[in-house]
Amino acid sequence: MNEMVKHFILWVVIAVVLIAVVNSFKLGGSEPNTVPYSDFMTQVNNGNVSEVVLRNDLQTVNAKLKDGQKLNTTIVPTDGSLDKILDKQGVKFTVEPKDNSGLITRLLIDWVPILLFFAVIVYFMRQMQAGAGGRGAMSFGRSRARLQGEDQV
Repeated sequence: MNEMVKHFILWVVIAVVLIAVVNSFKLGGSEPNTVPYSDFMTQVNNGNVSEVVLRNDLQTVNAKLKDGQKLNTTIVPTDGSLDKILDKQGVKFTVEPKDNSGLITRLLIDWVPILLFFAVIVYFMRQMQAGAGGRGAMSFGRSRARLQGEDQV
């Protein structure tokens, strides 16, 4: 296999591993259980819910039970009685605004720093390789000067 192909495959593997590590830190732990809305309301009415976060224009509910378990459910926006029920049960709840960043913005934020990092590494690797063979700018390899005869001047 060509030496350049080997290096390229190595960098692709390193990039995939780095992206996996970054994404695992960004996700921040385990995925909450997705339950039907009726089960969520049963937990609220039984007093088992300690905290609720309403997301995505009040359609997604992330709840934390008193035993530490996390629940997820999707609701249909209705007359707004959920906040009254939560307040009556003494549940701490917050409302997060909708994330208005688009797909392109999220991709730029996630991928540009990683790609920039690898571009800098590739640049320095090429400079180091060029220094050995005398092919790159600012490389101080073997001189290519030739002795000129009197008749060639």
